[in-house]
Amino acid sequence: MKVFSATLATETNTFAPMPTGLDAFEERGCYPAGTHPDAPTLFTGPLWAARLRARALGLTLDFEGDIDPKTRRLNPTTAEGEAELTIDNCQIVGSGKNGVALERSGGRIERSEISGSADSGIYSVEGTGLQITANTVSDCANGGILVHRWQPADDGTIVSANRVSRIAARNGGTGQYGNGINVYQAHGVVVASNRIADCAFTAVRANGSDNVQIVGNNCTRLGEVGIYSEFVFLGAVIANNVVDTAATGVSIANFLDGIRGRAQLNSEIAEGQTSTLLCPSGASQ
Repeated sequence: MKVFSATLATETNTFAPMPTGLDAFEERGCYPAGTHPDAPTLFTGPLWAARLRARALGLTLDFEGDIDPKTRRLNPTTAEGEAELTIDNCQIVGSGKNGVALERSGGRIERSEISGSADSGIYSVEGTGLQITANTVSDCANGGILVHRWQPADDGTIVSANRVSRIAARNGGTGQYGNGINVYQAHGVVVASNRIADCAFTAVRANGSDNVQIVGNNCTRLGEVGIYSEFVFLGAVIANNVVDTAATGVSIANFLDGIRGRAQLNSEIAEGQTSTLLCPSGASQ
């Protein structure tokens, strides 16, 4: 079991003239994750007692949030090499980079609200069977949910039943940023039954990802292509999606030469100007 823990203490009254800003907390006692002494201070008794109790029960207090002293924004929740990570029913607001950043991790991120991140809401790289389900991701500067790999390989992440909205592309670019869900070099990923709206570029964008399934998503008010599967890849199924209001509805392009098994089935394009399916010589659809 993983428990989020934090302690905040302040004392004032209605006639006190002194403002209480972050500087005051840092001066008196601010302990980022992993730096609290192994003894209680004046105001951190509850956290210290909780640690003792958890230790006795064989539990670990994890994911203690801390403030970046330069940006004064919450540092991201991060994990590396966790085979069975669980982030459930959490609220992560105003992260200084990614709301949740995972590397070589599996498990579940579910039923959580992530908003106001300075980069992306959820970022997974080199995933090991991750499920990202029933989260709300909104108002992020560069991306919603990102499933990436350093090199092309099987990933198997399932991204389903999430609500992703108001995703900007603050870093600019031509599609690297501003996507609701982005799959990059990650094979065997399923993106299904998500509601995605108001993205600067694309609702679902798969780049160089083999055997990706993009199924049953509702996508609206996109700045570029509604659903995009592109660059060298060996298989894609795009089926039963709705795209409403986009410059282009669905685009499948830049296949690996000589491949088979392309499918775009039964996707409804409403208020999108075009839908394209481009195949090289020798490829089948």
